[in-house]
This record gives sequence, structure tokens and C-alpha cells, in this order.
Amino acid sequence: MFMAKNNSYNKHYTMDIIRFVYLVACCCILYITIKKKTSDQIEKYDNIKEGDYSQKSSCELSNPNSTDEDSIRDTEDLKYTLETVNAWISNCDQKTNILLSIMGVAITILLSSDFVIKLRQIIFTPFVQYWTGERTNIAFSLGKSCVFILLLSSAAFVIKSCHYLFKAIGANIDYTAMYNTNPQLPKQSYIFFKTISQMSYKQFQDDYIDIKEDLKAQIYVNSKIATNKFENYKQGMFWFKILLISTVMLFISIMIM
Repeated sequence: MFMAKNNSYNKHYTMDIIRFVYLVACCCILYITIKKKTSDQIEKYDNIKEGDYSQKSSCELSNPNSTDEDSIRDTEDLKYTLETVNAWISNCDQKTNILLSIMGVAITILLSSDFVIKLRQIIFTPFVQYWTGERTNIAFSLGKSCVFILLLSSAAFVIKSCHYLFKAIGANIDYTAMYNTNPQLPKQSYIFFKTISQMSYKQFQDDYIDIKEDLKAQIYVNSKIATNKFENYKQGMFWFKILLISTVMLFISIMIM
């Protein structure tokens, strides 16, 4: 009888050690992955700063008559460039919508299944009862604590990923701030529908339209929008990958709970 109890205690103690090691390994993996992404972003930012400095230096040393190169590009080339930039914007929106749809379907399946109900009975209900003082005889469980921590982490990663993905969909540029930084931009665009709608037809009809300069400005503004969208999409995709890792760890911890 004593040996049976001793073996049961040793087995339980061994499982607690395994759960603890697994929890520490999960935390280390998530920390290293996030840390690596942060280091890559810092290195990328430094490279961009160096590139901007070298580009600025080369521009200062270049021929001041280099604007003649712009006159070579005709209107059709500018239209093609604008269409290409717009295609990249549409591509980013499509990929963002697909990723959000995948997350929405997965969350819907989980919420409509018995998984959440059982998880609530096993994890959340005892925790709430212990916290509110309804039950004080609940023993500490390392396995349940591991599941609880990974579950909260997964929820945080879902929120983080959705935050950047929604920012990617609604990425806009403050044209006024951009104009203050780049006064060479035209104050009004005769291509963008919003600025056209704010004019009277008489003003739109009488104003001189430099379509070439307007196309250049629109290409520049849309390129800023595309860059903003893709930066947010990359961030959302990164946190989505972290979410997948955390979810796999969560299911493994449930199996060994």
C-alpha cells in the first residue's frame, strides 16, 4: 500500500516537472521569436537610415540638371506606374482579408464547439471560485496553470494580430502633413475623387491641369499608402505566426494537463 502511494506520488511529481519544463520552454520559444523580430526591425531601421543618408549624399553630388530625366517619362509610363502601385495596394488588401477570414473562421469554430465549454469548466470556473472565495480547498495544478497562461497569451496574440491587420486595411495618409513636409506636392489633385468632389464643376473645368505632375504626386502618395499597408500587414502576419506557435503549445499542454 505504501509502495503504491509512493509510486503514485513520484509519477505525479514527475508530471509536474514535465509540465514546468514545458511551460518554461514555451515561454523561451515565444520570447526568442519576438526578440528576434524586434532585433530585425531595429537592424532594418538602421539600414534604412544609412540608405537615406547615402541617397541624400549622392543627390547632393549629382548633376543639378537631373530633372531632365523626369521629362523623358511620358504620361503613359506614369499611368502604368500608378496602376502598378494601386495593384500592390489591392494585393495587400486581399491578403489581409484572407488572413482575417481564416482567423474569423477558426475563432467561430472554437466558440461554437464544446472546447470552450469544457475549458471554462476545467480552467476558468475553479479559478473564479478560488478568486472569489467560494472554494478554498482547490489544490494548485501546474498543468492547468500552464494552459491558463498559454490561453491568455493566445488571446493577446489574436488581439495584436487583428490590430495590425485592421490597420493595414484602413491605412491612410495625412495629406496635409505630407504636403507640409513636401511643399512640391500639388495642393489639389485632379485624379483623386475626393479632392475633385470638393470642387465646383466650374472650378474643375477652368483650372489648368498638369496631368504629368498630378500623376507623379499620386504615385508618391499611393506609394506611401502601400508602404504603410504592407508594414502593418507584415506585423499582423508576424503576430499570426506567433499565435499559431502559441496555439500548438496550448493544445499540447491540454493533452498533458
